[in-house]
Amino acid sequence: MENKLLYELPMFSTLLSEAPRIEFKGMDVYITLKGYDCDDNFFEVLLKFYSVFQFVKTYSHFEGPPFSYDCVEEVTDSKILKILEERNSILFEEIKKEGGLKHFILLLDSNDGYQIIGKDFEVLEL
Repeated sequence: MENKLLYELPMFSTLLSEAPRIEFKGMDVYITLKGYDCDDNFFEVLLKFYSVFQFVKTYSHFEGPPFSYDCVEEVTDSKILKILEERNSILFEEIKKEGGLKHFILLLDSNDGYQIIGKDFEVLEL
């Protein structure tokens, strides 16, 4: 099973200049990351997750394979999505008509891992 790579961070999560900033705006979750690459170039990115139904933050070393660090991936065979569908199949079918839900994951080395169930994802490089 391969997950779908959606975005690779321009900086190393081990070189973040500050802790990730997480904002909840209605059903959306924004994660702002600031840090450096190996050439000491500074980057700031805003990861926007839309229509979030579930947000889980865990120390990244508890996540591990098959996920990759320093990128946003879509989990292609998500056990979490299957569980949510089993719990409320009627709601899940309605959401599918609107495009469905996706399981996103972001792992930051020596920091946190985020598992996000939502409808869409966007990146703004600031």
